[in-house]
Amino acid sequence: MISQLKLTHLPAGTPSNLFPHKEYFHISTCQRVLYLGFNFIPHQYIQKYNHEAKIYAGSNAYKFLLETICGLKSKIAGENEIVSQFKTAFANYLSQENRDPKLIKVLEKLFQDAKKVRTLHLANVGQQSYAGITKRLLETKGQEKNILLAGNGTLCQNLVKILRKRFKIYVTGRNQGKVEKFCHINDVTPVKWLHFDNWSNFPLIVNTIGAKEIIFDDSFFNLWMDKNSTHATRKFIDLGCPSVLNTKHGLEQGVARLKDVFDKGDIMDREKEAKIVKARVTIEELTLLRTSTFAQRVTTGLEEQRFA
Repeated sequence: MISQLKLTHLPAGTPSNLFPHKEYFHISTCQRVLYLGFNFIPHQYIQKYNHEAKIYAGSNAYKFLLETICGLKSKIAGENEIVSQFKTAFANYLSQENRDPKLIKVLEKLFQDAKKVRTLHLANVGQQSYAGITKRLLETKGQEKNILLAGNGTLCQNLVKILRKRFKIYVTGRNQGKVEKFCHINDVTPVKWLHFDNWSNFPLIVNTIGAKEIIFDDSFFNLWMDKNSTHATRKFIDLGCPSVLNTKHGLEQGVARLKDVFDKGDIMDREKEAKIVKARVTIEELTLLRTSTFAQRVTTGLEEQRFA
């Protein structure tokens, strides 16, 4: 089965409804869009992106997927958030009526192999993910203890785990019911949605919401900076994709965007290169093993049919 895989890699921002047929597993992240199946996507659907599209086949497709889910294709190498994105995409695929059982089997093995690679080589690299780097960025902000997190998804959950020892955490989000449940489970404090005057009281804010709309604009940041006039003690970190910020303010005013987090990650990547090298070797070995195992199963099945 792996020898028949076809993986189409498209640039981030490619429409998720690009290809109407549902037999493909599809995942869209801030860094790429992937379509996985056993057939090539017809040319007419991707010709607009031909200069950026990359096609992987067979074991190369499986290896690329395994490197991606292990975070080795991410700008922050080894980051953990990609796993939850794959799980969400897989759940969506399982809900489709015309899902392919063979593709499901391949994806199940992919999750198993990714868990093995992370356990063996990347267990401590998670601290250098988005949440870990955010913690590093906040460590320079003096003695401020109150922090507002916007969003209540997986990334917000990771932030709570890594920040709770030092900060008193407040959380806001669109769905007040979900936010209150999240806060009850994690023992943090809810804040009402879109209460900008209240939000601006927090010198430390981390946004995890990504959407095609603007939530934080110059009027908010001007209010926020007026209330937190000391630059050395304030920080706004935007982890959302697409960004919900529309402002001229940047690092000099205490506003960090996703690119700034990536830049911080580049520095930290040098510290974990040895672990990543070992992870890549294991990925190569697992890819060869899976390719061989699936090929043997196909051959055995054909032999059984021949003598049935």
